[in-house]
Amino acid sequence: GQVYNLTEDKSRYMQRYYDSRESTEALGKYHERVDLEDLLDRPEKLLHFGSVFGSSRLVIRLQSSKVFWNNLQREMVPNNPIILEMVDMIINKIGKENNYVGVHARLGDHFSKHSEKTVQKLIDNLKRDFSGHRSGTNQDNEINLDFNKTCYPKFDSKSSIIIYLATDAHRKAECLRPFIEMFP
Repeated sequence: GQVYNLTEDKSRYMQRYYDSRESTEALGKYHERVDLEDLLDRPEKLLHFGSVFGSSRLVIRLQSSKVFWNNLQREMVPNNPIILEMVDMIINKIGKENNYVGVHARLGDHFSKHSEKTVQKLIDNLKRDFSGHRSGTNQDNEINLDFNKTCYPKFDSKSSIIIYLATDAHRKAECLRPFIEMFP
């Protein structure tokens, strides 16, 4: 056929892909090793991979692979005029540019075991990045820091800062309580 199916994923962490046969990095949580160099000799025109999700799935050691990967990541930034126009429309609907903060928190599934640490890190990062405070100051450790008074100079508006939180956790999840209390 014209298609080579690399895997029938039996688990989320089925295969780990290596750019060099000489790499000695362990499989870790993955079950099978696939050396990408071995695929160069395949006669099929299309290679069908299973899941490629996961920041550790691809082991990049070759300089040419590093250059390719960096270029790919840079080129993946959306630069389509239609998409950018839609983004501008959404920005105008949710608070205009520089009047809100967007936060993404993966807290479900296997991320749940670290959810409290993740939420605390989000709080710390928002306080650090948008309040002008740096880690280690006494004010940084105070849970009742008035975020709007210290944060709004970073934005165009003197009104309350809007924080949009995208998460797979329910709004009433216990792990989100510190975040909701800090940024109601």
